[in-house]
Amino acid sequence: MSITIHIHYTGEGDHARQFAREMMESGIVDQIRAEAGNERYEYYFPMEDPHTVLLIDRWRDQAALDFHHHTEMMEKIAELRKKYHLHMRVERYIDENDACLSRETTVHEMKLHAAPFEKIKDGTKTIELRLLDEKRRKIKEGDVIAFTNTADGERMHTIVRKLHRFHSFEELYAALPLLQCGYTVENIDTAHPSDMEQYYSVEEQKKCGVVGIELFLLK
Repeated sequence: MSITIHIHYTGEGDHARQFAREMMESGIVDQIRAEAGNERYEYYFPMEDPHTVLLIDRWRDQAALDFHHHTEMMEKIAELRKKYHLHMRVERYIDENDACLSRETTVHEMKLHAAPFEKIKDGTKTIELRLLDEKRRKIKEGDVIAFTNTADGERMHTIVRKLHRFHSFEELYAALPLLQCGYTVENIDTAHPSDMEQYYSVEEQKKCGVVGIELFLLK
């Protein structure tokens, strides 16, 4: 089962093309192509859109793609993307039994305070807790969430691995591993659903429900 990812990089002027050129000239592309399971890694320039570059990225299976996401290449790509101030739109295609299943991946924007931002960044927090309001109901598994640190504007991208929906944080706290939700061994004993009331009222929880967004960090 091969997986093909289409990433549309867009920026001001020719920034997207400069990004692709540096990816090629720096040797990053050659290193990715040499990774086990990579079947294709090519850039294309749309003739009618000089501000966008299309990357076609193909992998043998999900295991190969997951391994790639944990390599130092992802950090280098993120640094270049930040250097050229690029936005991205992602599409994912799965070839299974000679049938091609496709879905456009949406990128959602969210803000985080410095402490939870750093916990997601260092891997100690893998589940983000939110109100299941209209904005969060649009999120689907496989989508990308771009988090912005409210303290310094730093950004990181994550993939939504799974959505855990509940009627209240009381239900959520009883079901999910709280150490993956931002708590630590120092404060886990005092963790309580009421902690979330500083962000969302009980009335809001009853009206909308809540969600634990399980994330995979794109390094």
